[in-house]
Amino acid sequence: MIFDAAGTTAVERAADACEASIVAAAHERGLYTNFRFSPGYGDMPLSAQPVLLATLDAQRRLGITLSKSLLMTPTKSVTAVVGLFGEPQPSSHVRCADCLCRDFCRILRTGSPCWKR
Repeated sequence: MIFDAAGTTAVERAADACEASIVAAAHERGLYTNFRFSPGYGDMPLSAQPVLLATLDAQRRLGITLSKSLLMTPTKSVTAVVGLFGEPQPSSHVRCADCLCRDFCRILRTGSPCWKR
């Protein structure tokens, strides 16, 4: 159980770092992002998982497969999407204190957070 919990935490932190990189790249291009979301959470149904993985060719490239119940193997795999927008969205990053990317944020180090332009 301890290794399972540690693995889950490590994967989530890696996803936070990846999201921070996407937010920074979008910021450099004058775009805004929403927070990442994954199949099975919020407005994205788990049924989107097969399409997403097929589009990414995840089985051949990464060895990720889906069970009949649409759960990924290896079990610590994560899929998520981040939207890019020309204008801030209600789901855009609005406060550094609440942002899951804050530990990995390259934008904040410049003195101007992504939500303040």
